[in-house]
Amino acid sequence: MRRVRSMILLLLAVSLLPAGPFGASAAGAADDDIVPRLTVRGAAELQVPADRVRFVVGVENEASTTAAALEENSRRLQRVEAALRQAGMEVGEDETALLQVYPVWTQRPQSAPEDWRPRVAGYRAESRLRITTIRLELAGRLIAAAVEGGATGVDDIRFDLAAPRRYRAQAIAVATANARADAEALAAAAGVRLVEVIDLQLDHAQARPLLRQAAELMAAPARADNAGAGAPSLIPGEVTVRAAVIMSCRIAAGHE
Repeated sequence: MRRVRSMILLLLAVSLLPAGPFGASAAGAADDDIVPRLTVRGAAELQVPADRVRFVVGVENEASTTAAALEENSRRLQRVEAALRQAGMEVGEDETALLQVYPVWTQRPQSAPEDWRPRVAGYRAESRLRITTIRLELAGRLIAAAVEGGATGVDDIRFDLAAPRRYRAQAIAVATANARADAEALAAAAGVRLVEVIDLQLDHAQARPLLRQAAELMAAPARADNAGAGAPSLIPGEVTVRAAVIMSCRIAAGHE
């Protein structure tokens, strides 16, 4: 019992000793690590005229065998490609986006017998060409030519930027400048001064392409200019480029 009491007294005595140079309290060390700061978020939104158009043209067909389906699909796709080239498409502006063939099964009739089972009625082949061009004035003619050449569908039409990173960098620069301006205004209102930027993070930056529906474009009034008779009139519009940054600055009392 005496030994336990002695240990308790010893521990109490140690805890009451003043902190020396090597015995600074944890609270004091934590206080030294605190850096007075302010944090702001700067955002920017740029409207940039689209300078590129992309769309996908498709060809679908059915046949009794896979070979026949693929062979017919190849012939139809070649006709579409020829129509696109005649309309002005150049080498390097198209690429194969999809080629597939799969069985087509019979549909279950309403009064099917109990032993009814689906069977292969034929095979369907699908192919897709992705067209990409910076000649926006040609887009309407190419879409019309693809349909006239036998394409069974035109979709995924989007207007975007050929060099999105250049405009992304501009948006980031504007967002950073906005964050700096907000930090200075906040510091002035609080009666403190900015010392230095201690943290800067990119919160968000992207360019959103303009998506258009094929039906919308094909229903647009046709132009009679050099784009070709019957070609839909296309207005590319502007691409929105957004960026945001989070900035933290060390602050000190008083003005500079």
